[in-house]
Amino acid sequence: MATYMLLFVVFQRHPKMDLNKADMLQLLSYLEGELQARDVVIATLKVISQEFTSVDVLNDTLTSLKL
Repeated sequence: MATYMLLFVVFQRHPKMDLNKADMLQLLSYLEGELQARDVVIATLKVISQEFTSVDVLNDTLTSLKL
């Protein structure tokens, strides 16, 4: 996310930047890395959320069986 914000600020300050192909490929690779990192975080949070949900269901079941 930080790379994206940095690129956003740079392009705002220099809207007519002349970048060559190598520079564009480098920027694209940075952005791709940011997207992959975001996807990893989202997947991790989903797994954690499912684990908490499973624990809550298990706790509810155990609590109801104790009655």
